[in-house]
Amino acid sequence: MKNSFTFITYRAVYSLQDMKTYLLFRAIDPLMLYLFFALFGAAILGSDYIEFIIIGNIVFISSRTFLLNLIAMFKYERQTGTLGLNIASPTSTLQLLCRRLMIPFIDSLFVIAVSCVYAYFLFGIRMELSLIPYLCIVLLVLLFSSGSLALLVASISLAFKDVNLLLNSIIGAMQIFCGVYFSITLFPHYVEVVCSWLPMTNSIIAIRDMVNGEVVFPYPLVLKEFLIGVVILVMASVSIKIMETIAKKTGALLEIE
Repeated sequence: MKNSFTFITYRAVYSLQDMKTYLLFRAIDPLMLYLFFALFGAAILGSDYIEFIIIGNIVFISSRTFLLNLIAMFKYERQTGTLGLNIASPTSTLQLLCRRLMIPFIDSLFVIAVSCVYAYFLFGIRMELSLIPYLCIVLLVLLFSSGSLALLVASISLAFKDVNLLLNSIIGAMQIFCGVYFSITLFPHYVEVVCSWLPMTNSIIAIRDMVNGEVVFPYPLVLKEFLIGVVILVMASVSIKIMETIAKKTGALLEIE
């Protein structure tokens, strides 16, 4: 892998190349967030709420890691001026985007692994060993839908000079409408229906149901999450073509705030 395109891209534009910095942002930072929201939730609704909010945050932070990393890589390439050259090359833009998913995918897997250790030892969240393979399937489907969303956002960001505004808006909406901190059933019915078709929502519900022992493998939720990922992937493929044309006309690839 050392001489591959993915490795070269990682060395060129990935910001967390120092091991101390990497562990700080991928191990210590999530822990601080989990502790904060667990204590905050327990103070309001009691200790029984800790499991609910920790599961939601693990899924959210894993998805956010995927999304932030891909957009950050594109942001750095725009700042250094290499993204415009890549877009102008004969290589398909979709292919360039997909190649860059590898490092964020591995990074998200590490965050999931560390988060599961925290959930088990610090927050007492237990699951039957026989359910671990099913949990892995749910997490892989989650990363697939998250990767599809990352591709879609990355394609849209091609036409934006202020990428951070777009990214923060999407992350904020995910926290509110995907059931991270509270159940989507608290929304009006029509909003709940919309929330159920957002990426990450069904994975959160599926994992909570598995941990609570309500179901062995929630395949309807997992299948729905997978279908959402497929739909978003198709949307991303179309959006890449459209936004690439817009970016070339507006010169957005040459400017970034």
